[in-house]
Amino acid sequence: NLFSDPEIFSLPPQIQFLNKPLAYVIAKVRSRTSREGYAAIGGGSPQLGTTMKQGEAIEEAMAKLGLHARCYVAMRYWEPFTSTAIRQMKADGIKRL
Repeated sequence: NLFSDPEIFSLPPQIQFLNKPLAYVIAKVRSRTSREGYAAIGGGSPQLGTTMKQGEAIEEAMAKLGLHARCYVAMRYWEPFTSTAIRQMKADGIKRL
């Protein structure tokens, strides 16, 4: 997903048809190094955990101000995707953002 995103990586218009194949190759080449890097920091990216803690801190800060708020986390390239967060909001009865 990451290397297929034209906002992250895009070839000139004349050869843009190569974007997806090149993204696949980059992901394959990086996968071993990425696995080793993640293993060195505990087995996975800390991004989701850090983001969830930030959301909890925002909820707590809002509560101290007397405001009931719920934070929903969405990631662009991995779960929870935006669609997952929106489904959860709907399940929680959220009508307005």
